[in-house]
Amino acid sequence: MPPVVCTARASYKKAAGVLELTAEHLQWTPLGKAAPAVRVPHAHAASLFCSKEGAAQVRLKLGLLHDDAGHNFTFTAPPPAAHTERERFKKELTAIISRNRAQDAPAPAPVPTPRPVAPLPASRRSTPVITGNDPAADFRLRRIVLVANPDLAQLHRDLVIGGQITEEEFWDGREHLLLAQAAAEAQKRGKSGQLVDPRPEAVDGGEIKIRITPQLVHDIFDEYPVVAKAYTENLTEESFWKRYFQSKLFNAHRASIRSTATQHVVKDDPIFDKYLEKEDDGPSAPLPRVSADPSRQA
Repeated sequence: MPPVVCTARASYKKAAGVLELTAEHLQWTPLGKAAPAVRVPHAHAASLFCSKEGAAQVRLKLGLLHDDAGHNFTFTAPPPAAHTERERFKKELTAIISRNRAQDAPAPAPVPTPRPVAPLPASRRSTPVITGNDPAADFRLRRIVLVANPDLAQLHRDLVIGGQITEEEFWDGREHLLLAQAAAEAQKRGKSGQLVDPRPEAVDGGEIKIRITPQLVHDIFDEYPVVAKAYTENLTEESFWKRYFQSKLFNAHRASIRSTATQHVVKDDPIFDKYLEKEDDGPSAPLPRVSADPSRQA
């Protein structure tokens, strides 16, 4: 039999008996009986209520895990012994209920361990700027994207505000979200009537160069979705632009600019030629991620 922690004379439903708290149960046994009529395991104890100080009857109510009505006991010893006994039960039961609540409380979610972030190449340590070299505009785009994506905003608070990674490291790999936001804003404002026209530049030796910037890449993909499709499906970025600017597809896009089209070498290309029959003015797919270097040339 478990050891008794405390005991007292108490009535239950107006019947006299003995209330006992053991290491495993709270139990009440009617006078003259051997077996308890009430037996409550510690794990079922959920709440505790007591009568006010100075009340005519010294009472204790134990609420159960699945039964708020629980059990009511009245301590029947002469005062002040009844109050002293009740306080002893109250202290022990309060500790039991606190342990039960601590065990039932959900475990705190583990803090995710940030994955190691590899050092970024110098050419990729800043987010491609769609609206020009304007930190305020770049900050505004990032803020809009975070407001629209609560989960991403929470991750930003955990990693960046929490000091685990830098702002640039957080946005590396998420440039497509900023591109999409910038493109959506540009669509709302309405497109310009001027076609995208990459201007060739003559360099030493008579070779023709076209300077590729992030804005030019964005404009080409936005104006000609089929080019964005070719970019995502086929070539590496290293060879993509050189072959595109020498392809029939690029020449077709420049058909309205006859004055400079004759300066351009046009070659057959098995990759780009198959896109000649595709529609260029359909709904745009999401712009692919591009890390164009403003100083790179094709």
